[in-house]
Amino acid sequence: MSEDWPITDEGVLVIQKKYEVFDFKKLYGVGKTWAGEYLYNWHEQLYNDKVGSAGHEIEIEWTFDKKFSAFVKFHIEVKMHILRMNPVSVEGKSLEKGEVEITIQSVMQMDYKENWEKNKLHKFLRHAYIYLVKKTELEKTAGEVWKETYDLQDKIKGVLEQYTR
Repeated sequence: MSEDWPITDEGVLVIQKKYEVFDFKKLYGVGKTWAGEYLYNWHEQLYNDKVGSAGHEIEIEWTFDKKFSAFVKFHIEVKMHILRMNPVSVEGKSLEKGEVEITIQSVMQMDYKENWEKNKLHKFLRHAYIYLVKKTELEKTAGEVWKETYDLQDKIKGVLEQYTR
């Protein structure tokens, strides 16, 4: 198993929007656009849309992966849960109204190919390599994915018209 470092201070970033108007098409487009901007591989793991009497309940899961080196890979997971989503018209624009909760989890994976998993000695050497030899360099690298993760959060908040840093 690879050695994973959580990137955000809070562990998981949570974005919530009460029952309000938002642009679902714009929100949905953020992932692919951001992935292209930062050269991540974007995969939609889940898109589930259930229609009930209160409106649509939508679950979306995205993963973003980017290889930094032969040893380090960035991995970001985004999960969206939208409740009571219904179409509305605001000033001639077709938008949606509903509740939104989005979580973002970001990790830096070291030895993601699991080359150092063969035995206890290899695992010990990997640990020594990460925490003694390359720690400063890896912390600097983690700073890059930290910036990228918070930029993704800011882009999502911008689409939802929430406060951004």
